[in-house]
Amino acid sequence: MTQHDKLDHWLEDALTDETYLDDDGFTERVMARLPDPAVNPHRVRLLSWAAGLSAATVAAAVFPWSKAAPALTALSVDALLSGAVILGGAFTLAALSAGLYTLNRA
Repeated sequence: MTQHDKLDHWLEDALTDETYLDDDGFTERVMARLPDPAVNPHRVRLLSWAAGLSAATVAAAVFPWSKAAPALTALSVDALLSGAVILGGAFTLAALSAGLYTLNRA
């Protein structure tokens, strides 16, 4: 048995041991005195939106519109509509998945 196996065995034994170490309320007192988390969820959401909009703006600025515009205008209306339906369906599916994920997390 190697040193690594001995450590794994010791950790498994320690994690499966369900005996409670009585600390006379020390853990509860320490947890009660801890400060609130420094991360503000509103600020994180705002910064995420700002980063996303900045990235979209940069991508739109460097996109070769002069080469893409003739290719887009050469497409038929049917191709554009079917593409729009597929893209709309994909975004709808993504939004529903995100909503279900958020609902299940709460």
